[in-house]
Amino acid sequence: IGFIASHFTVKTQVQRTLLENLYQQYKNDDVSVRIALRLAENYKPGKTTILPLVFNSQLPEYSFVEARDLCTEAIELHPNAPFVNNCRNMVMRLEQPSFAVETEKRVLPGKPILAKVSFKNVTKLWFKIVKVDSKKVWLDANNSMRDWERKSKYLSIPGIRSWEIDLPDTKDLQQHTTEIKIDGLPLGTYFIYTSLDNNFIESEHVGATITTVTKLSFITKPGENKTGILVQNRESGVGMKGVSGDVFYFDYRRGERKITSSGSFVTGDNGFTNYTPSTQHHGYGSLVRLIKEGDTLYESTYLSHNRNGFVKPTTKIHLFTDRSIYRPG
Repeated sequence: IGFIASHFTVKTQVQRTLLENLYQQYKNDDVSVRIALRLAENYKPGKTTILPLVFNSQLPEYSFVEARDLCTEAIELHPNAPFVNNCRNMVMRLEQPSFAVETEKRVLPGKPILAKVSFKNVTKLWFKIVKVDSKKVWLDANNSMRDWERKSKYLSIPGIRSWEIDLPDTKDLQQHTTEIKIDGLPLGTYFIYTSLDNNFIESEHVGATITTVTKLSFITKPGENKTGILVQNRESGVGMKGVSGDVFYFDYRRGERKITSSGSFVTGDNGFTNYTPSTQHHGYGSLVRLIKEGDTLYESTYLSHNRNGFVKPTTKIHLFTDRSIYRPG
């Protein structure tokens, strides 16, 4: 059946029927475990399948449940058969709880925060918000923001807010997505932790996302031996005067990650300034820090300038939206 599927186009249901008949015929034999595994993979939609793409079709709502039950039956009938561990692994993967929470990276103070929650085999989530020192987070050269160690080290800090939410018990072993509202926060940088229980420090399942509450935003434009920076109010788009800025560069030479200060600036009346990047750091990724009246924004970007003495006029349109995350439905 596998050979036919890999060389010819055969309807998914036809292949499934063939596998089901084989399973019933050899149910009392060890080979039924391998057949059950193949049939269970056939029940699983999308990229999770190990079978040819011809199997990747829209399947019934409870197809994962059928796959789990089929493997469970095969394991009970033949606990020592070849490939039985593959069935056990499939059952474990199907029943494994998982979740992820995604928020906008920059939000306005006091405004509700929209969060996307993806979950599988989870009926309750606990949340904890921890306010952190943005300077320590963004200017820490020892770790990347993707490293869990850097996020988890703030878990022991008392949260400024904690709560829990109930999620639908779908019982279908599939991933689902919903949206929740997080009440607005004051200016600052925050880790939003998520866990399957309220003991975040000892929990084996903890997720984290970082968000900055700020009114600041900026856009850049390469110029002749300089970079134009326009700092704007994130909500109104009006230029912001007197914003202090610092530029740091990431240096990955010699296998180490270093953050080097490269210069500073202050915006003028219309929120605009010209910044001259250091020739030493030209072409490096940069981190811009903006500060105004207790409001601090760190933003990774790429500051470049034209060094050939000629700047070709260009027209660009910047479109600002109220969110950047996917909206279910």
